[in-house]
Amino acid sequence: MASFPLPVSKNTHINGVILRNGIFAQYTIVWSGEFLKEEEMPTEENVFILQHMHDNNFIFAFWKSSENQPRILTPKHYKGCFQKEKSVSASNRYLFQLNDKYLLLPYLPVDLFQEWTDSVLYKKDSLAHSYLAGLFQEHLGGEFGAIERKRITRFCGWYASYEDIPIDAYRRLFVQVAKENKGHSIDITQDPKELSTEQVEKVKEAFRIVKSIFKGIIIQ
Repeated sequence: MASFPLPVSKNTHINGVILRNGIFAQYTIVWSGEFLKEEEMPTEENVFILQHMHDNNFIFAFWKSSENQPRILTPKHYKGCFQKEKSVSASNRYLFQLNDKYLLLPYLPVDLFQEWTDSVLYKKDSLAHSYLAGLFQEHLGGEFGAIERKRITRFCGWYASYEDIPIDAYRRLFVQVAKENKGHSIDITQDPKELSTEQVEKVKEAFRIVKSIFKGIIIQ
């Protein structure tokens, strides 16, 4: 079992936190780096790795302490964040233990791994968020993190393609229904014990439906 190449930060307590707002909504922090001061440039100590709750794709990012969401690492940051001699896994996956938990994470963004290894594990049209962010950043009028996220889905853990998936349609429908003032409703100022048996069953059924679509929406 190999050790993970990135240095462990003092922010490991936020590993597992799910981002609920912004373009990284539904992404989990699976590797936390150190937060950046406004004038600093990211180094390997500042690398964050996010994983989508459903698609399981990874995004490499950094996070400024003055901002409420991370920014995507682009190729211009690679030199300061990654070292070729530390990339020793043929699959770009490292199984290691941290804080009594086993993790399986990539060390490099897809495009950098391809460049350094000439890997055939990824299709030629498998483009990472970081590569696209760097390619189009000059046309976006700011950081890539400011534009709407396009979902990346994985096939067998490796192949990536850009597409709109059913969960996006359900999310839009959820927002639409939430704005409608009709149908069943529950007074949540009441304790569940004060509800009738019929009302409790309706609440449970609603919870089952929501949890089946948005897995992990409430952890505990």
